[in-house]
Amino acid sequence: MGVTDGTNASQQTKQDTEDLLHFFSLKKKQDSRVRGIKYDDFLTMKMEGVFEQHYNVQEDAHLKALFLQ
Repeated sequence: MGVTDGTNASQQTKQDTEDLLHFFSLKKKQDSRVRGIKYDDFLTMKMEGVFEQHYNVQEDAHLKALFLQ
């Protein structure tokens, strides 16, 4: 990783982080809607209303269980 990677990572927004966590949470739950799709496809589908617009990682019991074992 170089300077460009670090700069790009530091410019991520709260929404970007929530979207990423939402995507991987659905992947971990083996949700059929995300089977075989890429993150960019997920974002497009989310904008089209296929997925909930507001995701709160603190309310996701499944994701909490993965990290609080």
